[in-house]
Amino acid sequence: MAGRTLTPDWSVAGKLAAILTSLGAGGDYSLTELVHWTGLPMSTAHRPVHQLVDRELLQRTAAGGFSAGPVLRRLTTPTPPPPRLSVRGPYVVEDLADTLHRRVRLGVRDNMKVAYIQKSPGHLPVTSFSDAAQLPMHATALGKVLLAFVPPNIVRPAVGPRLPAYTPWTQHRPDRPRTRGCTRPT
Repeated sequence: MAGRTLTPDWSVAGKLAAILTSLGAGGDYSLTELVHWTGLPMSTAHRPVHQLVDRELLQRTAAGGFSAGPVLRRLTTPTPPPPRLSVRGPYVVEDLADTLHRRVRLGVRDNMKVAYIQKSPGHLPVTSFSDAAQLPMHATALGKVLLAFVPPNIVRPAVGPRLPAYTPWTQHRPDRPRTRGCTRPT
């Protein structure tokens, strides 16, 4: 009977699943090999294999065989990790600066320093995290904000016994940042 498979209960989905799972070992296979591994007759396997190629689930190889196509590889490849802040941060800072028409600064804790991304309104480039833009946490407003939200085991080294004073207003005594606000001396 034309259009019948050796197994009369094969559905369309079952045929497609058989073809796709036969590629499990990787590599490339001829149509004859796919027919062998799936148990489908050649006349039955021919059309779905070529439809899978049209939809890029399979692809033709240089040798004329079939292998997993780009769509199938995308479906079976683990998703990449989300981009790091150092990659996405400049885009966010630029969007905020363009929207607010103000200078925008983003800082992240890098050991006991603050690394910055900064953008001014206009067509100036976004600065990135660089060694030149790293400042001590205890001596910057952003650093103090970051210190307010980290565990005590990180705060202790940042406000240790030897804090350099960079300006007359730098809080350099270890007890000041924890007990008093950041007010200028009178």
